[in-house]
Amino acid sequence: MFDKEESKLTEWKEQYDSINIPLEKINKAIDAGYKKGTIPIKKKRKTWIWPSIAAAILIIGFLTTIRVSPTFAEYLSTVPGMEKIVELISNNKGLLAAIDNEYAQEIGVSQEKNGMNVTIDSLIKDDTGMVIFYSVKANEELQNFQIENVELQTKEGTKINYDSLSFGNPADDKAKTYTDVLEYYFSKPLKDQELQLTIKVKNDSKITSFTLPITVKKQENKSKVFDLNKTVNIEDQKIKVKKVKVDPLRIAVHLEMDPNNSKQILEFQDIRLVDQHGEAWSKISNGITSSKISANEQIVYLQSNYFKTPEELYLVFNKIQAVEKGDTAVIVDTEKQKIIQQPKGNKLSNLQVEGQDIRFNLETKKEFNYFIFSSIKDSTGREIESDSGFSYGFDIDRYTQEIGVTLANNNYSNPIELELSFYPSWIEGEVKMKLE
Repeated sequence: MFDKEESKLTEWKEQYDSINIPLEKINKAIDAGYKKGTIPIKKKRKTWIWPSIAAAILIIGFLTTIRVSPTFAEYLSTVPGMEKIVELISNNKGLLAAIDNEYAQEIGVSQEKNGMNVTIDSLIKDDTGMVIFYSVKANEELQNFQIENVELQTKEGTKINYDSLSFGNPADDKAKTYTDVLEYYFSKPLKDQELQLTIKVKNDSKITSFTLPITVKKQENKSKVFDLNKTVNIEDQKIKVKKVKVDPLRIAVHLEMDPNNSKQILEFQDIRLVDQHGEAWSKISNGITSSKISANEQIVYLQSNYFKTPEELYLVFNKIQAVEKGDTAVIVDTEKQKIIQQPKGNKLSNLQVEGQDIRFNLETKKEFNYFIFSSIKDSTGREIESDSGFSYGFDIDRYTQEIGVTLANNNYSNPIELELSFYPSWIEGEVKMKLE
């Protein structure tokens, strides 16, 4: 019944398998964050909102592998925009496993207005969050189409609070269909089963609001929790692995750094779960990859192995981005176009200020696919809004790439401080901790 869908998926997989890309480049691309290539390609933009979380680190991933199974093919055959769904979830083993194990719930509710039809196709929910697949189909080509806002409510219209929300916006104009995923995560389990979702879209400057009912089925999804409380030492930096919590949507690894460490831990670059056969569940590569509890505590999110129970399972990490605690920010004077402070090694150079753009050259031995800055403050401590961050392709001859930020305005006092969220400076070691 689903031979066509499975054949198409197999064809896509063969096409991707035949592409001659070195494994190193693939791994770097999976870890890529806020990257803009040297060739100007228009990409889908993604929006992240986290009203109550202290901070969240985000990575944008891309299509890697496609798993072909009868259940997956059956699911895709009922969903409008099949190809887009494959692209959206193919790099998340946890979501694929949820579908394979018939954990996804079919919704299939629609509303039509102003020549557009919005459909909630299906969802995957556990006690930590809810992933909603939806599609927009128009009678005519969409013009300057954007998702303006989404809001999840109870059946009675009460807004549901969340820790984080992510959703996309299309890169291609003049299409008649758009398919995407909403990812909600909550601090407490969502008990309501009767919900409604409001999606506001802008098409050709006109905003249309769609409100659709959602009935969520109760499902057994008890978390698997491994209380570890084990401390490891990497280059004299002590890191405690407090616990690992496994849910259908994602794995949460709770980490705490010793406050007496000399370095500030920025990013657990290669953290993963590995079973006895070497199969790995790595970091989520398209969405929220970690949340910051405090300066010394964070939760890192991995793809879920909830539906697979290996005989042996290990938490593994080897490479961590870290800087000295006195080097956690870059301070610049934009009037004098001078770098006042940066991490040791002086990897940032050639500061240029053009209008509201602040540009640097970042020196790295290899291409560094992370956008390094987070919050920005002026000399009075007032936060400066940034419209965007950018990173241009790696210059292999000079071992540099251009990075920068675009400020919302020039109403600030110098010098300004750009807080680091990533940086090409590492500590390395061998950590392999059995989960039991």
